[in-house]
Amino acid sequence: MSRVNTELCYQIVKEYYGEIVANVASFLIRSKSSSLGVIVQRTCYDSKQVKQALLTLIKQNIVTFSQTKSGSIEYTAKPEAILWILRFPNYIHCAKTLFGDAAELLVEELLLQGQTDLGSAVVKTTNKLNESLRSSGSNAIELRASEVMRTMLRLSETRSNPLSLESEPLSFTEISNAMPKDKILQKNMLDQYLKCLSDNCYNFVTKVGESGGGLYQINYFKAIKAICVSHIETIVLERFGSKALRMFRVLLTDKQVEQKQVEERAMLPPKEAKELLYKMFAENFITLTELSKTPDHAPTRTFYFFNVSLIQVSRMILERCYQAISNMMVRRQKCLSENKRLLDKQDRVEAIIASLDAEGAIEQKEEVEQMVTPSEKAQLKKLVMQPKRWSYQKYSLTKQFSS
Repeated sequence: MSRVNTELCYQIVKEYYGEIVANVASFLIRSKSSSLGVIVQRTCYDSKQVKQALLTLIKQNIVTFSQTKSGSIEYTAKPEAILWILRFPNYIHCAKTLFGDAAELLVEELLLQGQTDLGSAVVKTTNKLNESLRSSGSNAIELRASEVMRTMLRLSETRSNPLSLESEPLSFTEISNAMPKDKILQKNMLDQYLKCLSDNCYNFVTKVGESGGGLYQINYFKAIKAICVSHIETIVLERFGSKALRMFRVLLTDKQVEQKQVEERAMLPPKEAKELLYKMFAENFITLTELSKTPDHAPTRTFYFFNVSLIQVSRMILERCYQAISNMMVRRQKCLSENKRLLDKQDRVEAIIASLDAEGAIEQKEEVEQMVTPSEKAQLKKLVMQPKRWSYQKYSLTKQFSS
C-alpha cells in the first residue's frame, strides 16, 4: 500500500473514531497482522485501550481476526474498508435513488453502526422517518429516462450476479409492470425511452431479443467505463482546456494515433497541438508508444503513437484524490488546533449567555457578548464556514473516484 493511502487511512480513522483507534489501525496496516501483545508493545497503549480500539475496528469491519496454528489470535487490518468510508455518502444516495427514503435511512444506520441487529436498525430508521421525510432526488439523466433506468436496476439487482459484467435480460413487459405507479409510461413512450437508452453512444443498455415485447440488458462494465471517462474528460478540460480535450477524445476513439493525425482530427495548428500533447504526456494523461523499423531505434525510422491508458490515468487520478483528501484533513485539524483557544472562549460565552437568558438578565448578557471582539467574531465566522467548504470539497473529490 502506498504512503499516500496509508496516511489517508490514518486521517480517516482518526477523524471518525479518534487518535488511539487510528494509531492501532495504522500499526496493523503497516504490520499486515499482529497479536494483541505485540500491538500493546508497539503502540505504547495499555491493554484496555488497545482492546477497545480493536473492538471498534472489528465492529466497523476494518479489522478481522483469526486463530493461528499455535492457538494465538492474530488481528489483520483491511485498508480498503477504511477507504470505503469516503464512499458512504454515495452508497446512501444510491439506496435513496433506487429504493426511497426508508432505504436511505436504513443504509445510513447500518454504515454508521458497522454491525448491528436488524431489530435495532429498523427501530432507529423508523424513528428517523417519523422525525423527517425527504423528497426523492432526481438523476443526472432526463427524469423519465432515469426512472426507466432505475426500474431496470431494481429488477436486475435481485436477479443478477453482483460480480457479473452484464445484467440478466429484462423483458419490456417486466419493465413496464415494475415502473412506479405514479410514473407509469404508455407503451409507445416506454418503447421510445428504451430505444433512446439502447442507442446511446456508450451502449450500456442493449436489446438482446424480441420475446416479451423485447429483451434488454444492462452492461455494467460499459456504464462504469462511461462514468469514468466522463470524470477524466472533466479533469482534462479544467487542467488543459477545451482544445486539449478535443485531442484527448481523438486518442480515446482511435487508440494509437501519430501526432500529425491528432492535429488533423482535432483541427488544431501543429505548434499548438504539439505543446498540448506534450503537456498531457508530461502529466501522464497520455502515453507514447514507439514502433521502430530498425533495431537501432533511430528517430527518423521510428513511428511515435500517442494513446490513452484508461486504467493508468484512473489510478493516477485516484492517487491524487487520496493525496488531496489527506492534505485537506490535515489542514482542517491544524486550523482547529490553532484556533482552539478562540473556539473554547466562544463555547464559554455561549454557555454564560444561555444561563443569563434563562434568568432574564438582559444587561449582563450584552456585557458578556462584548467579551468576543469584532476581529474574533470575524475569525469565528470564517471558522464556521470552513467545515462546510471542506465537506463540499471532500464530497467533490470522492465523487470522482466512487464511480
